[in-house]
Amino acid sequence: RVSAGWAATVHGGKLAGGQQVIVEETNCPEFIFALYNKLVLMCAKVREVLEMEQELLRPPPQPMSRAVSKSSKTAEEFASQDTAEETSADSPQAFDPASVQEAYRKASDMLPTVDDVAILLGKSTADLVFSYEEFEKVFIAPFHLVLHSELLWPMAPPLSY
Repeated sequence: RVSAGWAATVHGGKLAGGQQVIVEETNCPEFIFALYNKLVLMCAKVREVLEMEQELLRPPPQPMSRAVSKSSKTAEEFASQDTAEETSADSPQAFDPASVQEAYRKASDMLPTVDDVAILLGKSTADLVFSYEEFEKVFIAPFHLVLHSELLWPMAPPLSY
């Protein structure tokens, strides 16, 4: 995941209404990718900032104050401790929602321009991109597939030459 969390942010830009980009079937994927790339780069930057802040706030590791004898901890306890440390390092980090909101607000200059988003949401591109219902049907909703071989029952006898 690139995003550090959900946060609503206000884009301070206004519609310039300058030279309009004509979105056609040939350039629509590149245009959408450019907008998506801007959002992903902004999310990556926010995540990096939050991870650096969290690293600065994390207390330094404490040195061990006493020696551990072999009889006090078994090999299984050491292995379970190592496994717990590895899973906590691989798990997604939880950031404070207020700090996430603040980080996105500071990175709002990396958002796509209002004109670019307005072009994407305009009526001219409605035929070129999925509506949410179409997107859900294709990518999210479960599908039912009936194979031709499932319709043939009982099974045909094997061919012998």
